[in-house]
Order: sequence, then C-alpha cells, then structure tokens
Amino acid sequence: MEVNNRKSCAADVRMQDAMQTAAKALENAAFIFENTSGMESLPANLVERGEVFKTLVVEAKDYTVSLLTLLPNSAIKEHKHVDDQEWYFIVSEKTIKVCSKGDSHSLENNTDDIMFVLSIKYN
Repeated sequence: MEVNNRKSCAADVRMQDAMQTAAKALENAAFIFENTSGMESLPANLVERGEVFKTLVVEAKDYTVSLLTLLPNSAIKEHKHVDDQEWYFIVSEKTIKVCSKGDSHSLENNTDDIMFVLSIKYN
C-alpha cells in the first residue's frame, strides 16, 4: 500500500535544502573559520564541562545551520529536541548522526583536539 504524505514530503524537501546548504558550507569551510565574529559560547545550562562555541552559518525559515566548536575534553549535556530535529556531522569522524523530534542526545569531545560539528536543525 502506498501512502502519500505531503507534509512528510515537504519536510524531506526542506531537509534536502538544509543538507545542500550544509554541503556548500563544508565546501567553503575556510569562510566559516575566517568569519567567526558570530561565534558565541553555548549557554551554560547546555554545557556539561569545558567550553563549547556556536557559530550561526545559515538561518532560514525552516532550518538553521551552525558550526559547533567543542574544545578538548568538553561536552554538551543531554538535551531533548522538543520542537525540532537535528542532523549533525562530526567533521573529524566523518559521521552523520540524527536526533529526531522528541528524542534526546548529548555530545562529548573526549580528545585533546578541537572537535568541529556541523549542526542542521529543522522544524
């Protein structure tokens, strides 16, 4: 049986747009690192330990693309995505992880190197 869910299709299109934007951002990573004037500390209530920074790369109607910078031995507390879904690309691991709406996750950098994460959140 085939189900036609237009809302799901629209979400897929928005996610494809966000992924294309993120891919362009990765291709132009030098731009992100050179333009860190928008880099802000992550709010203390989200940081478990160490220092974590966020740089907004793209803010669109349905999604945002941000670069997260976790200094060595830093961590983001477990938190729940109530109103959005997050796809995040851990640059050093070359892996993509998904936190669906309603799910929780945390992020840890247990290394002596800086960890860069490209985050895509969409409603």
